[in-house]
Amino acid sequence: MDFTDVLKALQQASGFDLYRLRAAIDRTLAQPRWIMAATTQLRAGQTMQYFSDTDNALRAATVLDLRRKRVLVLDHQSTRRWLIDYAAINLEGVDVAIREQPASGLGRHEVAVGDTFGFQDH
Repeated sequence: MDFTDVLKALQQASGFDLYRLRAAIDRTLAQPRWIMAATTQLRAGQTMQYFSDTDNALRAATVLDLRRKRVLVLDHQSTRRWLIDYAAINLEGVDVAIREQPASGLGRHEVAVGDTFGFQDH
């Protein structure tokens, strides 16, 4: 899935629209089929990767216990145990990087004498 286009669309949404979308996504992920799809591919002792929304990155972990709605894992980096949602597990080995289009700046044909503009300094 190309998240660049999704992010562009989300920038146009209101806070209320985003809240409604989050509620719909949460309801969809709570459906048993997502949990069953994950539990058929996981077993205790298995090494896998999950997406950490806190770190905005994939994390390596070992499955400790498959529970009804979440899975108990041992995070390799922090050596802490976490209960994570089944949907957070990267079962297909998906590339999680979101590549936003870099700002291209203004071309010489987009600026005319007398135009007002600004810039940001590093």
